[in-house]
Amino acid sequence: MVGAMFEHGLGRPMDMAAAIRWYQQSASRNHTDSLSAMGRIHETGKGVPQDPRTAYELYLLAAEAGHVDAMCCVASLLQRVPQSLTNYDADGSPAEAAVAWYRLAAQHGSPRGQNALGSCYYRGLGGVERDYGNAVVWFRRAAESGDPAAHNNLGICYEEGVGVARDVVMAKTLYKLAAAGGHAGATNNLGYLALVEKNFMEAIHQFHLAITLGR
Repeated sequence: MVGAMFEHGLGRPMDMAAAIRWYQQSASRNHTDSLSAMGRIHETGKGVPQDPRTAYELYLLAAEAGHVDAMCCVASLLQRVPQSLTNYDADGSPAEAAVAWYRLAAQHGSPRGQNALGSCYYRGLGGVERDYGNAVVWFRRAAESGDPAAHNNLGICYEEGVGVARDVVMAKTLYKLAAAGGHAGATNNLGYLALVEKNFMEAIHQFHLAITLGR
């Protein structure tokens, strides 16, 4: 907690060096939030050199101890930068391991994990066979928790009519929910639907909003 207060300047001036010292002190006692925080710091290069391998090792320690968000972070690194993870030695490919971590996080109720697992089914990633029905199941579970990315993805399924009956009205409703949560892609999707409906002023408005949100 003290590390987070220094990192974000809560009740004291922002001080990343002090934040890192506090996080490291707690991480050395296997405090999972601090392990995950140090993973994030090494992943983003906030106050330290960017180092995906060290980030992965720290996230993995937290994930193996049951930290649900760290499970998603492990999976994300396995998907995005497997070439940087020279310490990766699990069975199967990094992509398959990523799906396994997303599934575990999803089963623990993580909206991020549920949405990501839905995306794996939607795109057929990591040895998972493409299955739009399962994609919709997981997108819906994440959307029920208010996840903007899941609202957008579920909206795409309704717009395309994959895994569910095509329903542009429902798609638009879901895009609006995602856009209200600041999702640039959903705002762009609203612009596209307005364009299709020849509501050009609304389309321009939504496209401008999407650009602003995407910055």
